Amino acid sequence: MDITDAINNISDAGSSIITIFGSKLASKMPDEDHPYGYGRTEYIGGLIVSVIVLMLGFQFLKTSVENIFAPEPTNFTMPFLVFLFCAIFVKFALGFYYKKIGKETKSISLRAVGQEALGDAVISCVILVSAALSYFANIQIDGYAGALASFFIIINGVLLIKEIFYKIIG
Repeated sequence: MDITDAINNISDAGSSIITIFGSKLASKMPDEDHPYGYGRTEYIGGLIVSVIVLMLGFQFLKTSVENIFAPEPTNFTMPFLVFLFCAIFVKFALGFYYKKIGKETKSISLRAVGQEALGDAVISCVILVSAALSYFANIQIDGYAGALASFFIIINGVLLIKEIFYKIIG
């Protein structure tokens, strides 16, 4: 899970930079070279973030399937479980907030970042449930639960890409 977490953190940072850059560029006024303005650059930023969501889903699926066939023992502590529970709450709150602001401002990039945050929250929920079962009942379901969560993330990534393509095409 460490490699997946590292990829996830890098994708979060990249998504934020892409969203900020895309939104700033999209707000530029039309000029001589771009008489219709820069509004569609936000769609391109949203598309990039959506592809990152999709790649994260596939990376998580790969890691989960590897864990099914070669399970690794887990070692979780109670403070880790409490911290993870708090992080899940924050991730869900951020995800819903970004999606709400994205809807209000009609920003597909913000909605994509919100979807990515919700995907992170789902992954964290899977890790929490797996960790709790491992800690309290010595049951190892990491791989199976991760595969299930990754399908959720992949489906959302595909739906976001589809929506953005419709917006780009017009």
